Amino acid sequence: MGKGNGSNDYEVSYSRISWLGRKLRLHPNTFNLDRRNDIIFNFERKKQKDSLNIICIDEYTVSLSFVEEILDRFPEINIICLSSVYNDYTAEALNFCHSLDVSLSKSEEIWQFLWEDSYGRVERKINNKADELDSDVA
Repeated sequence: MGKGNGSNDYEVSYSRISWLGRKLRLHPNTFNLDRRNDIIFNFERKKQKDSLNIICIDEYTVSLSFVEEILDRFPEINIICLSSVYNDYTAEALNFCHSLDVSLSKSEEIWQFLWEDSYGRVERKINNKADELDSDVA
């Protein structure tokens, strides 16, 4: 299913990777799914007639520095998917992703994301996470 599969530098387990792969394969709006570097999926969307790259990560709390590392290493990424419902992200990480039109999403949000035309801004419709996190800090 692509080159470079079988191990990754981010210690994402095969079960997390295969869960996301299955979700992408079964989604009615995706086709031509390919996996590379073990944790990156490329696919096309039917409705939007575009191609996206999603990375599967299993970081307990995704920080701004982690997002910067991911995007420096894999600049083609459109969606960063946190592979567990227990994972979360900081407001800084989310705001940075929004500024680049990159989606930072939890695993349970992926199904909806695949239907959206503006994949980088879907989080705002789902839960306004950045606003909630910012108000918690104040």
